[in-house]
Amino acid sequence: MRLQRKGLFMQTSSDARSLKKSGFFARQWAPNPTTEQIIFDLIVGAIGPVICFLADPIVFRGGMWGSALFPKFQLLTYLISAVEIVLLLIWLTLGTQLKAFSAVIGGALIAGSILSAVIGFAILPYSLIGLMVLIGVAGFTPFLTSFVYLRNGVRALRRQEHSAIHQIRFPIAIMAASFAMGVPYAGAAQLNKVFSSAVSNLLNGNEAQVAQAMEVLKPWALLSEIQLEPIVNAIRTGDHDPLRQLQLEKCYREITGREVRRAFND
Repeated sequence: MRLQRKGLFMQTSSDARSLKKSGFFARQWAPNPTTEQIIFDLIVGAIGPVICFLADPIVFRGGMWGSALFPKFQLLTYLISAVEIVLLLIWLTLGTQLKAFSAVIGGALIAGSILSAVIGFAILPYSLIGLMVLIGVAGFTPFLTSFVYLRNGVRALRRQEHSAIHQIRFPIAIMAASFAMGVPYAGAAQLNKVFSSAVSNLLNGNEAQVAQAMEVLKPWALLSEIQLEPIVNAIRTGDHDPLRQLQLEKCYREITGREVRRAFND
C-alpha cells in the first residue's frame, strides 16, 4: 500500500514537473489546469465581465461619451453572459465530478468564447482609440474572456475522449451551444415584450396601469435602457403639456435613479 502511494506521488510530481518544463502555449491547453490558471479564469471569465458591464460607458449603456453603441443587444448579451459565467464556475469547481456532462458544458463555453470574440472585434476601433486615455485597455477584456471560455470548453470536450459517448460528443456540444445562445435569446425577446408593454402603459394608461408599469420597470432599469427611450422622447417633445412632462420626469427618475436631463445628453 505504501509503495502504491509512493508511486502515485512520484507520478503526480513527475507530471507537474513535465508540465512546468513544457512551453507556455502547451501549458495553456494541458488537460489539467494549474492553480494559477484557475485563479486567472475566475477573475477574467467570471468577475471581469461583470465589472465591465457595470462600468460600461459606451458599448451597451450610454455614458460620458454619448449614446451606447449596441443598446439593442444589451439584454441578450447580459443573459448569455450570465449563463456562461454560471457554467464556467460550475466547471472550475465541479468539473472532475461532471464527466458525463462535460460535452454539454464544453459546447456552451465555446459558444460563449465565440460571442466574446465577436464583441471584442466589434468594439476594437473604440478600444484602440481609448488606449490614448488608458481606459481603452478594458475594451480588450472580451478577448481575454474569449480565451478563458475556449480553453475550458476544449478541456471539457477532451474530458470525454475515453467515455462511452466519445463518438457523439461534438453533436452534443453543438446542441449545447445552440441552447446556450437560443434560450437567452428567447428570454430576451420575451422580456423586451414585457418592457415595451409596460412603457406603453406608463405613457398611455390610467393611474393604476402607470403604477403597475413602474413596478415592472424598476427592477430591470439597468437592462431596459433602450426600452425607456419612448419615455425620454415623450418628455423631450412634451413642452405643450408641462404637467405631463413633470409626471414623466418623475417616473423616469424613480425607475432609473437619474435625472432625465442626463438622458438627453446621452
